[in-house]
Amino acid sequence: MSTSNPDTINDPPDTMTGSANCLAIGTRVAEFEITGIIGEGGFGIVYLALDHSLRRTVALKEYMPGVMAGRDSDQSVVVRSKRHRQAFDTGLRSFINEARMLAQFDHPALIKIHRFWEQNNTGYMAMHYYEGQTLKRILHDNPDFVTEAWLKVILGLILEALEALYKVQILHRDISPENIMIQKDGSAVLLDFGAARQIISDMTQSLTVILKPGYAPIEQYADDPSMLQGPWTDLYSLAAVMYVAVTRTSPPSSVARMIKDPIAPLADGDYPGYSRGFRSAIDQALAVRPENRPQTIAAFRALIGLEKLAPPPPPATRPSARSGQSGDRKTAQEPAPRADSLDPDTQIMTQPTMAAVVAAAPVAAAGRESTSRRSATPATDARMAKSATTAATSGKRRLLFIGLAGVVILAALIGVRGLRKPVPTEPGAMPAASAVAPERPGTEQVVDAETLGWETLNQQINPTALDVTGFIARYPNGKFIDQARSRLTDINRRTPPEVLPITASAADAPATDLEVAATAPVEPLTGTVTLSIKPWGTVTVDGVPKGVSPPLKRLTLTEGKHQIKVVNPNFPDRTVDFTVSKKKTASLTIDFAS
Repeated sequence: MSTSNPDTINDPPDTMTGSANCLAIGTRVAEFEITGIIGEGGFGIVYLALDHSLRRTVALKEYMPGVMAGRDSDQSVVVRSKRHRQAFDTGLRSFINEARMLAQFDHPALIKIHRFWEQNNTGYMAMHYYEGQTLKRILHDNPDFVTEAWLKVILGLILEALEALYKVQILHRDISPENIMIQKDGSAVLLDFGAARQIISDMTQSLTVILKPGYAPIEQYADDPSMLQGPWTDLYSLAAVMYVAVTRTSPPSSVARMIKDPIAPLADGDYPGYSRGFRSAIDQALAVRPENRPQTIAAFRALIGLEKLAPPPPPATRPSARSGQSGDRKTAQEPAPRADSLDPDTQIMTQPTMAAVVAAAPVAAAGRESTSRRSATPATDARMAKSATTAATSGKRRLLFIGLAGVVILAALIGVRGLRKPVPTEPGAMPAASAVAPERPGTEQVVDAETLGWETLNQQINPTALDVTGFIARYPNGKFIDQARSRLTDINRRTPPEVLPITASAADAPATDLEVAATAPVEPLTGTVTLSIKPWGTVTVDGVPKGVSPPLKRLTLTEGKHQIKVVNPNFPDRTVDFTVSKKKTASLTIDFAS
């Protein structure tokens, strides 16, 4: 079996010669004509294909678990043994369901599905064709290109894609270097999901090629309901990818690490170009025990020193004739400052091909530093843009507006000076304000707020990881960031991180540190429902979609009565009235075939 990943989508010259299980070049599947073979894996084949309807190139993925099925003379897929029939059919249902799920997303870092259907006794999905290379190939061919700043950009994109999945209770469960595509513009796309292979693994224990050693955490191997899977599962795999990028070696399997962990912490090693904070964050996410890892994307983002990526700024507007004057402040139309010209503690993560992704960061920073200039600048450009009946009238209005604006500014300055008039002091006493150089308005407020927040945090006897995470999220590039990350590392080493809801994010942090200190933990009035759905089903609770089970294994619901509906298009719907008790765990088992 080829070790290449079926979702490794590269340029047309990289197409390969497939096995006997692959369809021949020129074969038509629906409206798609196969023009090449991109990759062949244990559970699928990806072809390069021409969409004759829309005249575009696509990647066509076919469900083909080679260990249990083969190709017949009529191009259909046949199961090799009766004992594998149920596993094959269940995997096929999961393949189609994965395509259906992905087709609902329109996220730049998630693979785009154009169409999916069943044919030849198997399933197909037509995907967007991505030009680029996998992270695995870049690490092999261009290792010098990989830096901490570059990896952080990739991490930011992948973490946002995972957040989109978690909002609908979906885990990826198959993150690896070959499943991260780096496009020609530098953006990352998360490929191949592990839903089908995980389900087949659950049903056919004799198959040992399901999980990827080194990237699969221990809870994916364990058949133990107490070892739940969640965001921490994907974070382990993502940390393993970062481990490979830093060390150029794959980590040992999590099973071997449970017996005797041979991995030395990255934070204690010598890896030039990678900060200790970055390496320490990888160490924590790569913890063998799930409870010792960051539990949410927000927690990991704070550890790694990432801000949630802002949407790209709106298209640049044509600057006015006055925008080139030396007194004007920088605008979004100006190029971002070079990353290597900044202080290391405030360096902005940029790549030449990713300027649009990070363009919002320097604009936000410039906005804080130029508050006083913005407030003192009259908005005459907007007024001058109005149409005038004649050039003479327009000129008179402009002069009038400028004159009025000057009067307003002069009055404002006089008023401010009057307000700032110092209070008389005793002879010989020096006012405190005169002991330091005057600062620009706005800057003083930011510094004071950050200092107050840090002092408040330090005064807490036992601050939690959430307290420190909230501070880091508010001041990601502040002067106390190193101390805050060190404090967070110490807290996580002493106690397991808090288990936060899947949809938690940095935006959920409290508004101020004083509020964090004053907020007492509230006992949740929730219970847990474990799910055992065979072969699979789409779960809704009280009319709200919760996801597909499997992979969805549990529900956290408020105390009281709920209506749980499970739908599989091949069987009648199942509806169950369920009563959830506080802090209790109940199970729901549905076998559509029974």
